[in-house]
Amino acid sequence: MCQNAVLLLVGLALVACQAHGANRPTQPVAPPAPIAKPPVVVAPPAAVKSPVAAATFDLSGVRVELRERKKLRVVNWVYKKKFSAGVGLDGTLEVQIVNTTKADVAVQNLENHGLVFVDTKSKVEHLVVHACKCAEPADAPSAKPLTIAAGKTRKIELDDWGCGGGMWKAPPAGQYLLSYRLLGALRVWPPARNKDPKEGFIERREACEKRLRDAKHWRTAAVSNGLQIELRKPVRKRVRK
Repeated sequence: MCQNAVLLLVGLALVACQAHGANRPTQPVAPPAPIAKPPVVVAPPAAVKSPVAAATFDLSGVRVELRERKKLRVVNWVYKKKFSAGVGLDGTLEVQIVNTTKADVAVQNLENHGLVFVDTKSKVEHLVVHACKCAEPADAPSAKPLTIAAGKTRKIELDDWGCGGGMWKAPPAGQYLLSYRLLGALRVWPPARNKDPKEGFIERREACEKRLRDAKHWRTAAVSNGLQIELRKPVRKRVRK
């Protein structure tokens, strides 16, 4: 009986403790600490190359200089001592293109077509028409423009006066003022009309010659200094080959 009384007292004590705990105010619970995000690693920006400035087409800052390295003369080229290979020019000219600006300059690769012989008496102009170059398609490698870097000089040597079609026609004997004309490259280079370079050969050559003889074609040209030269009657010269 004593044990039952003890158990009863213990049970009452537990009930009282639970009731007391239920009546206590609820303790505030702190919110969970935010989870720190890992730092974002930003890659350094890639080095951006500044765009290369396109070559200009303005020749106002370009100087053209013409020099006679080997005296020009008219010769009758003779093959194997008896066969005439044609009458044409012989000699070497040097053209210097000086870019005095701070930008690259693009010019047309005119070769011999830039030459103009002006008769000192009649003032008639004579050209040396490069028949093979005239007949080339517009996208031929030799038709690509030349680029002269800023502040640089480019030299062009003219010592070839014929091609597969024969010697190019030389001006008649006389006194001439010889100069070189230079044109800026075209902004849009014309594509070839025909894929086969043999097609349209005659048409291209005729159109080229007509364009070269048109004064309007040269209105924006940069012109070199003039050289006083004398062309005499053809002299006989043996072909080396």
